[in-house]
This record gives sequence, C-alpha cells and structure tokens, in this order.
Amino acid sequence: MHLQRVQPQLCIVANATGIDCSGFFSRAWGVDRNTTVSLSSITQSVSWKDLKPGDALNKPGSHVRIFLELSRGTEIGLLIAESSVSCGGVCQKVVNARDLDGYQPRRFTHILD
Repeated sequence: MHLQRVQPQLCIVANATGIDCSGFFSRAWGVDRNTTVSLSSITQSVSWKDLKPGDALNKPGSHVRIFLELSRGTEIGLLIAESSVSCGGVCQKVVNARDLDGYQPRRFTHILD
C-alpha cells in the first residue's frame, strides 16, 4: 500500500491512515465514537462569533472539523484541524466562509472552562 506524503508544515500526523473525521474528533475530545450525525447528542449549538478553540464545525452526514483559532491574512479565515483524504491524514489548514457552507458550529455539552 502506498501512503501519500503531505506537506510537513501542514501535517500533524504524517502518513496517517485508518482514522476518519469523526474518529479524529471523538479521539481529540476523549469521548466514545460519534458520527457527524450523532454529534448533536453530545453538543450544543453555538454562534459563529462565539467559537472557542476545540469547538466542532459539523456538517451532519458529511464531515467534521475542529476549530483552532481565527486566522487573519488577506481575508479572515478559520484555522482548523481535520482528518481528510484531501490532506492525506490529520492536518491543520485555514478555511474561509465558502469552505463552510452547511457546517454548524457545535460545543461539547460537558465542557469545563
């Protein structure tokens, strides 16, 4: 099997294989395995302006990302972490509003601030 090498500066885990997006966020949050559909059972909705590091950006039935921080470059974006075939495993990248169509910001219900 050939594993795709990703750009080292973007990759958290080089050559990752076998973990999908929902497995990644479940592991990152330290919760039992949830899917993008069942994520709503352990989270609450938050507004985009109230996002905090560690919140989920969920597109039910499709994909989930973890919000890390706002990124200010030529335009405002969100630095996220995700597990995706597009980056060859688990990576960090900046996304903007057009990359978030259909996503819902969610916060773990039992978060301790």
